[in-house]
Amino acid sequence: MFSFGRKHELECATRYVRDQAQLELVTALINSIHDLLEGKSSVEQVQSAVRAAFVEGKAGIWEQAGSWLRKLGEEYPSLLALWREFAAHPRSEVRFRAAAHLDGMPGAIGESLQPRLAGDKSARVRAMAIDRWSCPKEWQG
Repeated sequence: MFSFGRKHELECATRYVRDQAQLELVTALINSIHDLLEGKSSVEQVQSAVRAAFVEGKAGIWEQAGSWLRKLGEEYPSLLALWREFAAHPRSEVRFRAAAHLDGMPGAIGESLQPRLAGDKSARVRAMAIDRWSCPKEWQG
């Protein structure tokens, strides 16, 4: 998996974060990923850091967690189970976040979660799921 290196990733990830709790979430996320890449950590530790950043992170943090999950899933497919967990989360805010990443999820996962999120009890989640799924693929990052 490509990375610009721990130091650079930390600098970029923390540049605009002022809240100490949020800073700790994103720092733990980046460090756990690089520890895994360096063979100093486990997939379970990364899973825990991604979960914390995605669920508890504020703007800028949860997006980074989702982006890293998309990248990590290619080499560590067991992490992709987090998408299902997030799509079924009791908090609609977390389901909304999952819906916001729907267009970047691996095909089979996105296809299986799209109907669930598009039929969510929250109008905001439904709208995001429909929007992300209908976005032309060439527009998707």
